[in-house]
Amino acid sequence: MIRLIDMVSPQTVRALAESAGQHCVSIYMPTHRAGSEQDPIRLKNLLSAAQAELVAMGMRRPAADKLLEPATRLLASGRFWAELGDGLALFLCDGEIRQIRLPNPVEELVAVARQFHLKPLLATVAGGELFYVLALSQNQVRLLRGDRYSMSELDLMNVPHSLDEALQFDDRERQLQSHGSSRVGRGRVAAAFHGHALDKDAAEEDLSRFVAAIHRGVEATTAGSPAPLVLAGVTRLTALYRRVNNQPHILEYGVEGNPEHLSPEALRSAAWPLVEPLFDGDRQAEAEALLSGKRATAKEVEAAVVAAFEGRIESVFVPVQHHVWGSFEPDTLTATEHGERQPGDRDLLDVIAAFTLIHGGKVFAVDAAAMPSNDPVGAVLRF
Repeated sequence: MIRLIDMVSPQTVRALAESAGQHCVSIYMPTHRAGSEQDPIRLKNLLSAAQAELVAMGMRRPAADKLLEPATRLLASGRFWAELGDGLALFLCDGEIRQIRLPNPVEELVAVARQFHLKPLLATVAGGELFYVLALSQNQVRLLRGDRYSMSELDLMNVPHSLDEALQFDDRERQLQSHGSSRVGRGRVAAAFHGHALDKDAAEEDLSRFVAAIHRGVEATTAGSPAPLVLAGVTRLTALYRRVNNQPHILEYGVEGNPEHLSPEALRSAAWPLVEPLFDGDRQAEAEALLSGKRATAKEVEAAVVAAFEGRIESVFVPVQHHVWGSFEPDTLTATEHGERQPGDRDLLDVIAAFTLIHGGKVFAVDAAAMPSNDPVGAVLRF
């Protein structure tokens, strides 16, 4: 069975950062949500490039083909290509594959090294701009994940998507009282119901059960992520959800009104002004710390690699679309930049980001124009 990871949590990225092997293959590619004949062709070409790089690193071709086989099998899976988002990330190492469906397009890339290449994942995950919108109404429930640029709907597993659907699974008979009121043909009794099934208290109870089920599904889908959650809906439902779930990451203000007819982009546009101050405040504070001259910093790639490996980076800014290819030898704490990419090279900016994450630091993977300075990297050091 092909299992796509649809929730890229900081824990997922950290687990990938901690993975290591002689040959770890990372593949990134943009994809089409509705499926396209171009996507399997694109992956086939990227697999050919990965095979060539593995062979250049000294691996025999049959061994390279075996390592890439889990990804090669995807080429013939129509269901796989029909269920993608705007981007795809594949990670292969030691006979295993992890597939991540991305909500945003990514630059086409193949990297083979002793660890996975993770920087493209960090722009929305470790960069701190990931947020959720829960669009609530009695007729429709949607959970969406977004960032500054895009938003996509997630699969809410085992969650009723409307109040009517929730009530189908709720055994209301135990809450009703009935008595025989009249005879209908052949001695059958037509039941007449009374009690609280249709009164206001029962309606509130139904809504509470509905909202509680949604809350459990949201928690399971987001894997307990602390990313901000924006509620979109009428006050009655959103207030009830706040009573069920009082987590601090739920924003005090939400998107008011019935969200049933709002597209993902419309919901992103309405929610982004509510969450932007949270992201910009954290990022701005770290940028000011970097530029203030009051804290120890590292602004050269080689120095930042060593500091990240030693766990000395508190926060770091890296340009997500820029690469500094080279090598890092942990035994000698030596980082070397190469003018041109060589087989087995790692993006040293990715090395910095990965080790910073492993040691609990903050990573802001941003566009080059959003870097606090013109330096290739900007790290605030703990010591």
